[in-house]
Amino acid sequence: MFTVIFFSLTSQVLAATITRLVNFNSTNILTDEFSPSKISTQFTNVASGGIGNTGAIFVPFSSNELWATKQGYSVTGAGDVYTFSAFFKIAANSGYGGLGFIAGSPFGSLDGTGHPPKGIGMSFHGGGGSFVNNQSHTAVSWPPDLVLGNWYKMIFKITAKGSNTYDLNFQIWNSDADGNLGTLKTEKNLNNVVNNDLGQASIIHIFFSAAGSRMSYIDDFSLELSGGAVIVEEGEPVVQTTDTVINVTNQSATSGGTVVDDQDSAVTARGVCWSTVTQPTLSDTCSTDGSGTGSFVSVLTGLTAETEYFVRAYATNSVGTSYGAERVFTTADASEPAPTPTPTPTPTPTLTATPTPTPHPTPTSVSTSTSQSTDTSHSSTGDSSCLDWSPIGQADLFQIDRHDTAATLHFTPVNDYIEQYHVVYGYKAEEQRFGLLSAKVDTNSNNGVQSVVIDNLDPRLSYWFVVIPVNGCATGEWSNWLEAKKLHDGSNFTLFYRWLQGVGQKISPQ
Repeated sequence: MFTVIFFSLTSQVLAATITRLVNFNSTNILTDEFSPSKISTQFTNVASGGIGNTGAIFVPFSSNELWATKQGYSVTGAGDVYTFSAFFKIAANSGYGGLGFIAGSPFGSLDGTGHPPKGIGMSFHGGGGSFVNNQSHTAVSWPPDLVLGNWYKMIFKITAKGSNTYDLNFQIWNSDADGNLGTLKTEKNLNNVVNNDLGQASIIHIFFSAAGSRMSYIDDFSLELSGGAVIVEEGEPVVQTTDTVINVTNQSATSGGTVVDDQDSAVTARGVCWSTVTQPTLSDTCSTDGSGTGSFVSVLTGLTAETEYFVRAYATNSVGTSYGAERVFTTADASEPAPTPTPTPTPTPTLTATPTPTPHPTPTSVSTSTSQSTDTSHSSTGDSSCLDWSPIGQADLFQIDRHDTAATLHFTPVNDYIEQYHVVYGYKAEEQRFGLLSAKVDTNSNNGVQSVVIDNLDPRLSYWFVVIPVNGCATGEWSNWLEAKKLHDGSNFTLFYRWLQGVGQKISPQ
């Protein structure tokens, strides 16, 4: 059976290297772990003849078939590295052996070297072979011929350079019958190979094949995955962990993931699991963030300051639970401000508004501003002496751009006559600590998107904002509250969206 070895990370973005080995010492492994390209098969799992005279796959002469793993390996894009190796015993000099990666079943008709129509692999004969991309061959040679009766370890590696582009590497090592490696016989490379079938698949599989008479035994498969690729057992959903953990404080952080394929069984639960020990599972602390396919955001709470955590996404269907790649982060110093601090107020903010090019706003104290109201009638609000027209409708505060000491609020305006917008904000939701009136608003600008800039903010602190339409002394309905989190990690431009409350998207200035 497979042996699994995990190596932990030192980086937040790179995932752990995952290694699996299958030695075929049990004669049921071939049919339990692999699927053949045809119903009537020729390959068999035998109890002897392999490395160290243990179990192996016996390959009869004149064979023509392919076997692929039932488990799959996730495709996440650039940075994925898949390395597959196996030992081959050369026994004849007529035909081809092959190994590589296939997009999935059905496998399709094999070509004359035993390769499928949708895959990347390596075909070999005695003194050479070819890189194979969807049955398109690029020939290479390595004279002299492979020696009949000898064992060789063959290693095939593909590295994703982009969503559909790969660099290929193939090595042949001399070996004795016990698997002890000698010298490197040959190494070949082919770069920038484009394969949309692999790049657009949710999972891929490793395969080995034969066409004609070349080898008699195959043994000791090894697979290594790195980057974002992980193992996905047959039928389990395919889930990817968000690349970077964000909004890290001394108590909380934000992660998430994407369920890209439910494998024909509905996903009933998804989220992230985290722990101070590598490879967290459902037995550890986990979030529950909906069901089905698609992206989700997860908030990790109850964390300990200055502590390293491991986190990965999970998804569960009727077959089982699978996990995405592991990410690592360290919580902030305990001396950093709490998530909802109440420190001494920052300097009195100044505010500008668009489309007015050079506004001169006048700050107003929150304590003298009107209280929150949901009255949508055209009447005065709260003060019987106010005879101004009260705006109808509610602004939608949908985005905040946090940059250095300023924040730009973007909102769809009230579709009614207004003179100004009142911006109220504080260190937590519903806290009316600061309040400012925007410059006069063009009466023709009640459609489209309005933007308001607030300056003199502390980049180390988080703020909550709300927007209120104003006509003289009359106010309308308050917008939604939206948080712009602190820029504690040194980033100088982060976007916050209403539909992803609390999740910042870092932007590099142009």
